[in-house]
Parts: sequence; structure tokens; C-alpha cells
Amino acid sequence: MGGLLIVLAMWWLYFDQTEHALGASLRTTFIWGYGHLFIFAAAAAVGADLAVAVDQATHYTEIGPVGSGAAVAIPVALYLVSLWLLQERAQAENPSHKYLFPTAIILILLTPFTGQTILLTGLLLVALLNKPAFTLAELWLGRSIAPEDNLRDLIFRYLAAFGPAAVTDMQTWSGLTKLKEVFETLKPELQTYRDENRRQLFDLLDGPLPPADVPAPVRFLPEFDNLLLSHSNRTRVVADETRAKVYLPGLRVAATILVDGFVRGVWKIEKAKNVATLVIEPLATLTKQERDALSAEAEQLVRFVEPQANAFAVRFVR
Repeated sequence: MGGLLIVLAMWWLYFDQTEHALGASLRTTFIWGYGHLFIFAAAAAVGADLAVAVDQATHYTEIGPVGSGAAVAIPVALYLVSLWLLQERAQAENPSHKYLFPTAIILILLTPFTGQTILLTGLLLVALLNKPAFTLAELWLGRSIAPEDNLRDLIFRYLAAFGPAAVTDMQTWSGLTKLKEVFETLKPELQTYRDENRRQLFDLLDGPLPPADVPAPVRFLPEFDNLLLSHSNRTRVVADETRAKVYLPGLRVAATILVDGFVRGVWKIEKAKNVATLVIEPLATLTKQERDALSAEAEQLVRFVEPQANAFAVRFVR
């Protein structure tokens, strides 16, 4: 099992890398191309040394467990070092590549002293797969971007989607800072409000503001929906007691259901024997009317997402 984990994880780690900036210069291309000599050599050595580990486990060689473990750990570590160095430029702003890879390399080199080199190395490689990968827009596009470029349009587009919103909301969504002065400059072109905490909110002059008693239809939101990520104060949509079910480990955001504009559950689609079932897990008590509305919406959604299924169903977890 450990050997299978090592092989599959090495394959996935290699093909999971972005290569958008590799052709930026002759030097980069040269390093990338010849750097693969170390990757290929390490991968070949891993295959040969896994065979040595099998021989040691079945007593067909006199090499001890530390020696056979080192025979696997060293080329795996070389493989990771090569990947890390080749990708460092593209992932320079990613903390996981700054610290996670070197830490894993050190731990892998220590596994021969545990007597479980193959299994522990495989698990460490799998742990590397669970990293969220980021890169800068400049690296992705291959050119520099001035922060002030089209900033007014960006603010107006944000407010069109998520207004009324505070300056801190825009900063949370965009990652930009020090926008208060920009909003003050644009104030004559915007509508302003105050929320229940007296925070100043901005919106477009023609932005709709329906009365509080207008009913909001049920909605199914996909994973990572912007509505759940676009405000500094997310209690306007997600209650504190349900946050752990919505914002998941690994920076994941669950697919959710909205009832009257608030998150009241999560959902997923399961497939078994060509039957697609949309499963709803309520995070609050739902009325019969709300369940009926969710069922009707879910029936349309599951048919849209899984058109190849032969049958469809909707199920509430509780």
C-alpha cells in the first residue's frame, strides 16, 4: 500500500504544477528542461529501490530495514527537492511551497529510522497533495499589473454584485488594502447607508434595495460561491453556529442552500447504480413549506447537473 501511495503521489505532484511562466526567458526554460534530469533519475531510482525494499521485507537480501528504507527515502527526497526548486519561481508567494516541501523532505529522510519507511513516505507525499495552490496574477498573466488600474470599475462591479457593502467588505473580497480614500473619492457617485452597527455602506445609485419583508426564494449555491466570501462580516448570510459546516478545512467552502437569504444547510450529489441523488443536510429547522420548495428546486438542479443519469432523487439527511 505504501509503495502504491508513493508512485501515485509522485505522479500527481508532478502533473499538479502550473507552468504558465516557464517560457518567460531562455534561462528559465533551460533550468526547467535540464532540471528534469534529476526528476527522471530520482523517479527511476524510486522504482528500483522499491524492489529492494520488497526483497528486504521478504528476506531475499541481507540489507537491513534502515538501508532499504534509505534506498527509497533518498531518491524520493531528491525528487521533491527537484520539484520544489523548479517550481519555486512560479510559487514564490505560496507559503506551502516555502515551508511544506522542505519539511516533508526532512521528515522523509528520517523515516528509515522508524522501520516503516514505505508507508510513512507515502503518507507524507499524500499530505503534500492536500495543499491549496496559489499564484499571483502577475505570474499567471506574465506581466505586471498596477493596483490602481481600473480600480473604479472594479469597485463598481463589486457593488453591483454585493452592495450595499462597507470598505472592509470590498477589501476582504479583493485582497486590496487602504481603499477608504478611494471610496471617499467616489462617494458623489455612490449611494450610502448605515447598518445596525452604524457602519457606512456603499452601493450604486441605482442599486436595488428591496424592503426587508420581501420573501427571498430558496437557492442552491455551489462550492466556493462568492456570496459566502465577499464580506468581512459574514453573519449577514452565515450564522456563527453553522460556520464550521460551511467553511471547511483546506480552505474549502461547502455547497450551501439559502432559505430567505440565509444559509440553512449544505448539499451534495451522490451517484449509485446510475441514480443521481441530491442530498440536503439542513443546518437549522425547516418548515414543510421550505422543504417542499427546496425539493422542487433540487429536482431541477440534479437533473441539470447529472443529465446522463437514468433516475433522480432528492433526500434530506434529517
